[in-house]
Amino acid sequence: MKIISILFILLFVFPSKLSAAINPDLNGDGAVDIRDLRQLIPGFSNIFDYNSLLASFGVYQPVTQGTVYYVSPTGSTGNSGTQSSPWSLGKANQSAPAGSTVILLPGTYTENISPPSGTAGNPTIFKASSLYQAVINNKEASLQGKSYIIISGIKFQSSGPRWVTAGSANHITFENCYFHQSWPGGYKAGDFNGFSYAGTYLTIRGSRFGWWHAGDMLGLQSASNVLIEDNDFSQAASGHIEFGTSRGNFVIRRNLFHNPWDRIAAVESAATGDDNYLFEDNIIFDSNWDGSPLPPDASSDPNAPGANQVVKFNTGKGIFRNNLLVGNNKGLDSGTTGMFYVALDSPNPIFENSRIYHNTIHSNPRSGISLHDKINSSRDANNVFKNNVISGQGGFDFLVNDSSLAINTYLVSSNILANTGGGSTKVISISGATKTVAEAQAQMPGVFKNNLAASPVFVNPGAITQGKADIANWPTIVGYGDFALTAASPGKGQAEALTYVTSPVNNSSNLTLADALYFSDGFGVVEGDEIIVGSTRTRVVRRVDNFNLQVSPAVTAAVNDRVYLGKFGPGSDIGIKP
Repeated sequence: MKIISILFILLFVFPSKLSAAINPDLNGDGAVDIRDLRQLIPGFSNIFDYNSLLASFGVYQPVTQGTVYYVSPTGSTGNSGTQSSPWSLGKANQSAPAGSTVILLPGTYTENISPPSGTAGNPTIFKASSLYQAVINNKEASLQGKSYIIISGIKFQSSGPRWVTAGSANHITFENCYFHQSWPGGYKAGDFNGFSYAGTYLTIRGSRFGWWHAGDMLGLQSASNVLIEDNDFSQAASGHIEFGTSRGNFVIRRNLFHNPWDRIAAVESAATGDDNYLFEDNIIFDSNWDGSPLPPDASSDPNAPGANQVVKFNTGKGIFRNNLLVGNNKGLDSGTTGMFYVALDSPNPIFENSRIYHNTIHSNPRSGISLHDKINSSRDANNVFKNNVISGQGGFDFLVNDSSLAINTYLVSSNILANTGGGSTKVISISGATKTVAEAQAQMPGVFKNNLAASPVFVNPGAITQGKADIANWPTIVGYGDFALTAASPGKGQAEALTYVTSPVNNSSNLTLADALYFSDGFGVVEGDEIIVGSTRTRVVRRVDNFNLQVSPAVTAAVNDRVYLGKFGPGSDIGIKP
């Protein structure tokens, strides 16, 4: 086992060197990632067991810089701040210089973390000496007005208070942290966030989330330029939503989501409609209320647990791609409940210029796509659903609930829309009129095009049942490889190109497309998309507008050259890709 563990330390710490040599894709999903570790080592049920494994070999060594100080729960303000004479946490908050590193020795702390601000080149770092062994108990990270801070490896444990409060903050990073709440004693009135952030440039990476009973787990409604990546919500449960947002420039990628009490995300558009959301490569399983008795403090409304969506996506210029939504729950008892859900209502009734592509939404008890306009909004045009697999829903695959929606400006193209859970072929509902795929394409040819009414033929759809039976270990059971298409699938190799070149270029960095909204320039948060133009790979530097990209390196392209996202080139399958 130790030899195997060392192998995987090499894999994850030095992946470019090792994966090229041996490519240990142990779970067969086409990707070399943390799920391979789960597949190999029983009992490693989440990414934090992986972090613990690294810690056992001394590999958990977050970066340090500047002068290093130590703190301890038994430290003193009169000590020197060395490992043998540690400060108290309060002393470090007050006395650590900007740009220094403060190491929290193991133990339970009953003071807030409130580091001094660092600078762009020298952030202040507060980190645990051993992963999760420094525990902030019933206190918080208090970051009002703070900037350029990294908090690493610390466990935030609460029986009521928030984990994080940050206002007017910027350039704050939480990495490899663990957030959990245990709040006994019955339902608690009120609705407040566990992690409340107002400001810009927030990164939450490689962290673990458990329960939060009193509202939104992550309240990011006043945040922008946010990166949420590689986090484990696989055993999470939130009384309302796991994260809510209402401003722009968000990247949410490569997370494991699970919330059997309610929805996992609510994206509420800013008034401009230029919100720029990228939601990609996430697995969403066993989310929304499952109908079982809830703990009395597990819902913001104990009389109506759950929501009528798993992901709410009211946004402008949003990208929702390569996400796997399987085995989710019924939620609120409503015929309009959906897995991917839009409800245009006050105060920000916007769903426009968004691109939903290459997702797999399978075996959910309500509708797959559910769209609603509650107030006759005028901001609901030009949305595209392409190359998705939507199958085995308990409701409709594609539900448009209101005649006021500008559905005639939408494009629903090259999707697999298979029978519902009840076996009906009427998988589409437009303002109460149910249709087969063939009927929708005949009656609305400008909207519904080239869709397939056939079973997707997955590799292992039974993984849903297996994962529900062993919910503590579902990430080792349910993965992208299970919902890849077999060679017998009608969607095998049938994905449509996303768009095409409309103006010829010769060794140019400026590219004009029929539709540039499929692609992200990273919004100042991450690197821009790799794309394929004809047969040439390049990277998006800037999305200038709805039709124009700046790319690097420069490309030469002819009119009608097809354009793809880098991981979905010519001949790709409909649906997800590892």
